[in-house]
Amino acid sequence: MASPIDAFYPTPKNLIDKMVSGVDFKLVGSVLEPSAGKGDIVDVVADRLRMYHGRSYNYDSRSPYQPDIDTIEINPDLRHVLAGKGYRVVHGDFLTYETYKHYHLIVMNPPFAQGEKHLLKALEMQERGGAIICILNAETIRNPNNLTRVTVNGLLDQYGASIEYLSDEFRQAERKTAVEIALVKVDIPAADEESIIINSLKKANEVKVISPGECTDLSEADYVKATITQFKLEAKAGLQLIWDYKAMKPYLALSKGVLSLCFSNDYSS
Repeated sequence: MASPIDAFYPTPKNLIDKMVSGVDFKLVGSVLEPSAGKGDIVDVVADRLRMYHGRSYNYDSRSPYQPDIDTIEINPDLRHVLAGKGYRVVHGDFLTYETYKHYHLIVMNPPFAQGEKHLLKALEMQERGGAIICILNAETIRNPNNLTRVTVNGLLDQYGASIEYLSDEFRQAERKTAVEIALVKVDIPAADEESIIINSLKKANEVKVISPGECTDLSEADYVKATITQFKLEAKAGLQLIWDYKAMKPYLALSKGVLSLCFSNDYSS
């Protein structure tokens, strides 16, 4: 099995520029980079966020604008590099990462050997709305020879993803490879917010909770399990309400009051 450092191919600057081309950073609040390496991609993303948000931010020397960027990196040495740059490192392995947090944008260059698994995880995280930018080995898309690849291709078709094939992006990179890549961009429409919050509360109310007085030796485990399940559902619904309010807050003052997706209609802009 390849070590994390063997799988690390820093993303060239010209490719990063292509990745973020067409993103309307004015509409991006929270960002996740699940294979952050030494921070080449998030360096560019952070600069773009500061460019668009810093101007309109109510600047105060005590609380200047700080991009809301979470990073994940499996290599401990690279995690130290990211932390040294001031980035928030929230986990080591993206495939085991669990969070209630919602990201407007997930941008990544995952290990090519696990590209389909990483992209599927990102698609699942963004299923209620959000953008994804991902670099893959082109064969991941062109050769769907396993169930995960088939599932990923189906979701990309469903969401109308933009896929651009590029041949020479890593030939002059820090670590060179001649592999052809696919640059995938997908913007998943926001889900019905009422269904997310209200349905979660409905599910919490539907959980059968056994009262302590009804507990027997046989039902005690069920009581504990049901109570925990109810708590998780209520917590998720409450956190969702808070995050959605925070996400909408920057736009509430806009005169048009219209929210749009992260990408502009023209990916090449």
